[in-house]
Amino acid sequence: MKTICLIILFISPILSCYSQTSGQFVQKGLAQEQLKDYRGAIAEYNKAITIDPKNGDAYYSRGIAEVALQNHLGAFGDFSKAIVINPNNAAAYYHKGLDCYAYLEAYKEAIAQYDTALTINPNFEEVYIQRGSAKENLQDYSGALADYNRAIVIKSNDGKAYNGRAFVKMDMRDYRGAMLDYDTAIIINPKDVSVYTNRGLMKNLLQNYQGAMEDYNTAIAIDPTYVSAYTNRAVLKYYQQDYRGAIKDYDFAIRLDPKNSQAFSNRGLSKDKLKEYQEAVADFNKAIVIDPNNEQAYFNRGVTKRKLKYYKEAISDFSKVIMMNPKNAEAFYNRGLIRMVIGQKDGGCLDFSTAGELGYEKAYEMIKQYCN
Repeated sequence: MKTICLIILFISPILSCYSQTSGQFVQKGLAQEQLKDYRGAIAEYNKAITIDPKNGDAYYSRGIAEVALQNHLGAFGDFSKAIVINPNNAAAYYHKGLDCYAYLEAYKEAIAQYDTALTINPNFEEVYIQRGSAKENLQDYSGALADYNRAIVIKSNDGKAYNGRAFVKMDMRDYRGAMLDYDTAIIINPKDVSVYTNRGLMKNLLQNYQGAMEDYNTAIAIDPTYVSAYTNRAVLKYYQQDYRGAIKDYDFAIRLDPKNSQAFSNRGLSKDKLKEYQEAVADFNKAIVIDPNNEQAYFNRGVTKRKLKYYKEAISDFSKVIMMNPKNAEAFYNRGLIRMVIGQKDGGCLDFSTAGELGYEKAYEMIKQYCN
């Protein structure tokens, strides 16, 4: 009897677990997701899948939770499995496009997923918005505009569609149309900080600097954690020669997003303007550690090191830029300047010549002065 009793105690937790259905575990997972307990949600979805390996909803929902945990590869597998189980799951195609392909900037592949989602559900408004964004990134502005227009026809009170369409109109230099769309988006949702920030960017381009500053300030007042508002306001302050103000905004942005490579690089530019060269180099170094492909950070560091007379290191930075982007005329020009200073006239003149061929007219002045 003791043995039987022990066996019952051992297996009873398992029996109690699997007395619940796969669908019930999915519901438990969804409840955990509402609480933002994504790991707990995944544990429930795992139980659902163990009971019923053909539960497509469990795979789909687990994929959503994986995205929240930044496990995009795991999400890709789950969305793909959900699609195999149910080829008519438009939402799975949508999220596979958005959270897997678009996340990796594979926009053509993302569009293919969106196309399938829309074949299944032609009125899936959010898909038109994201497909419009993908087309914009591929510089297919007319296609993007058509998608945003369609989204607005389906749901005329979605501020995201107006915000996205406004950005496309900016690319197409239809600034009046863009302004109208931004204004409409704000009427629909006066708390959408991304719209104020985008409208501020457009006002900056139109040299309405006061209006741009007001929009950035409004965005920050609504959401003091919105990084883009700080970085865009910092850029505006930089061009207004308020370098200390720009640095302060970048400080906020970096505290909120310590992995923001461009914020470090741009803060370094402001420090360079204040002749705080060593501090500027330290910021460029951090930017490069975070993103070794940050071309602008290498270029900026090269400029500052030239001012510090670290000529070999500066040449190395400009050479790195040229390797990353052989059409960067300014990198050739700056490397040429340094080569002239250290007595490498032939190399310097060759760099000036290349810079000129790439369209940097100032290089020809240097050739006339030093190379003929």
